[in-house]
Amino acid sequence: MSWIFFAIISYFFSALSQIVDKILLRARLPSSATYAFYTGISSILVIILLPFGVSFLPFSVLLLALLSGIVFVPAIYLLFISLRRCDVSRIVPIIGGAIPIFLLLISFVWSGQLLGARQLIAVLLFVVGGLILTIESEHSNLSDSFVAHILGVKGKRLKICNYETGKGIIVAMCSAFFFALTYFLSKQVYEFSTPFLSEFFWIRIGSVLSTLCMLLIPIIRQEIFATTYTISKSSASIIFGNKVIGAGGFFFLNISFSVASNQNYIVIINAMKGLEHFFIFIFSFFLTIFFPHLLYEEFDYHSIILKLAGITFIGFGFIYLI
Repeated sequence: MSWIFFAIISYFFSALSQIVDKILLRARLPSSATYAFYTGISSILVIILLPFGVSFLPFSVLLLALLSGIVFVPAIYLLFISLRRCDVSRIVPIIGGAIPIFLLLISFVWSGQLLGARQLIAVLLFVVGGLILTIESEHSNLSDSFVAHILGVKGKRLKICNYETGKGIIVAMCSAFFFALTYFLSKQVYEFSTPFLSEFFWIRIGSVLSTLCMLLIPIIRQEIFATTYTISKSSASIIFGNKVIGAGGFFFLNISFSVASNQNYIVIINAMKGLEHFFIFIFSFFLTIFFPHLLYEEFDYHSIILKLAGITFIGFGFIYLI
């Protein structure tokens, strides 16, 4: 069960990194492509592992590791697009809830693996809890939505994104698919008996290669170059520090993948992303109360109840898991 401990640490750092992502994308770096580029290229920092015995992998394992890193870049690019459209505490849980579903489908198609009854119940509780954490309401002259009516939130509609909700959710689903694919491929790499540090190193090198390929697309290249000149030194320092935080979370996530015994546990680990949603809610609430100039999200009596309900589901998920 050590993978649970590493997963919890990972989601704490990931939640903190995503809150900073939202602040940067809203106030300092309005280009999703530019932020995705520098997030991906920061994977080059993995070279610090070279003195610790990193080596080449067998050719088939190397290709699988590189592919895992390559598909990570479109995942984060689409994530940042959805973060610009939607509130971080609402769209991230949707992505997190979709990832284990895509993982279940990919695992079934690949090897026919299915979860046990208790594992499946835990996954469902994690996913439902995470999705409940996305629910928010807004004033509207339209009729109440069904869930808003059940909750007794009169004259309000439930919302997820600030604008173009449909497009925001579609982008989020595409991001979730690519995240699920990179996590699945990562576990396939870790199934081999090759050293973990070497496997992790080449996965991150794959992300660097994929990031550099973004420069081959003229529109994205122009956007990256044009936005880069507008980045202040203070923003660059924050971006770098945040990438270190994000890298730490990703490293612990990969350790949990590595020590998990099979692909079924990768589904559970990703379902535990509901815990990340809990951390995001705490960080968002704290900043809204004490530092609204950095990040402000609407919280009222009904939204607090919904958040607590989501957290309760996640708690029961841990009970079934343990």
